[in-house]
Amino acid sequence: KDPARLAAFYASDATFVDPSFELDLKGPDQIAALFEKVFKKYESLDFEIGHTTRAGDDLIVEGIMIGKISGKTVRVPFVSIFHFRDNKISAQRDMFDVTHFLVQLGAIPPPFGPKPTATSSPTPVQK
Repeated sequence: KDPARLAAFYASDATFVDPSFELDLKGPDQIAALFEKVFKKYESLDFEIGHTTRAGDDLIVEGIMIGKISGKTVRVPFVSIFHFRDNKISAQRDMFDVTHFLVQLGAIPPPFGPKPTATSSPTPVQK
């Protein structure tokens, strides 16, 4: 995981936007700096790609980010949208399920309460 090597895949005027984390980066240097921070924060980091869609110069990637941070393994759904120009990434837009991430870290409770277990039965709806 080499931030400079990864940044080399980006055009000189590339943009990287992630509204989930309020990122609006411009150029390979800022993008490499982000990768540097991310790689330092995680003890391990991998991606399971579940689906890709290509349309012209655009590529959409859907998957699960699997990382170990502060001793906890998190599995976070994401979607990345890439636009290519001259065989380089000219724009990237990422969206992560931040709520799911924070619940797994124990930073916030599940927004809809704990998941039901296989042995629990649904609560009847009263009319």
